[in-house]
Amino acid sequence: MTSARLSDSSASPSAHVKLLDDRRFRGLLSDEDWGRLPLATWRRFSKRVADGDSVVYVGVVDEVSFSDIG
Repeated sequence: MTSARLSDSSASPSAHVKLLDDRRFRGLLSDEDWGRLPLATWRRFSKRVADGDSVVYVGVVDEVSFSDIG
């Protein structure tokens, strides 16, 4: 099952960010798992910026875990 999501057409991206359909992260998950993600996550991981540009996300890590191997 895949959720159908519509982007908010009134939201405008930053002028320096070029939005392209980047499916590299989407390909790591099944359609069902990708469909469960929040819209904000879809937008973050479907955005490709122009060559030489970067995007920095600021936040807080709530939980971290490691295996015995690392």
